[in-house]
Amino acid sequence: MSNDALKTIYDQVCEAHNSIADFRAKLLALLPISSGTGIFLLLSEKIPREASSHLVAVGIFGALVTIGLYLYELRGIHRCNALIQCGRALENELLKERGTGAFLSSRDPVLKGFVSLTWASLMVYPAVIGAWSYVACMGSSRFTPGCTEAMLIAGATVLLSMVGGKVVDELQEKTLKNDQVVKEISSPAVA
Repeated sequence: MSNDALKTIYDQVCEAHNSIADFRAKLLALLPISSGTGIFLLLSEKIPREASSHLVAVGIFGALVTIGLYLYELRGIHRCNALIQCGRALENELLKERGTGAFLSSRDPVLKGFVSLTWASLMVYPAVIGAWSYVACMGSSRFTPGCTEAMLIAGATVLLSMVGGKVVDELQEKTLKNDQVVKEISSPAVA
């Protein structure tokens, strides 16, 4: 394949990676802010007690929407990782002399494997899901604001969401490692 063709593919990989990363960053920032604001208003003293019976449905809805976005985020991470592998392979071909580029020059985080967009997602989304589960608890007459049981349910929801997200992430990583397309792009046969 010619250098011009590789450059065209490389530009498309960079554009795709940047657009996914940009969308993910916006979502990661806006979700906790908007959910936190909504939850604060829903649990404020200004909401009449008779309207609070709807909090169960609102909390479940908020949690389900957040779970959907969480799964979408985990898929976005998987796609970005695949694009990074593809970008590295292309940079190896295009930048033989220099050996640095957008994908090759990225350094590992200080706490390798822990400080990453994956872990940011594994913290933010479960926290929001847990907050929505707390809202659902507050809609039930069984719970009072700040009660231990509601806090335990919210905490368990957070932990379950984190573990579930980590399992999905690891399954996606295995798929990426076994992905034939990535292997073909990463192989020396690109030249």
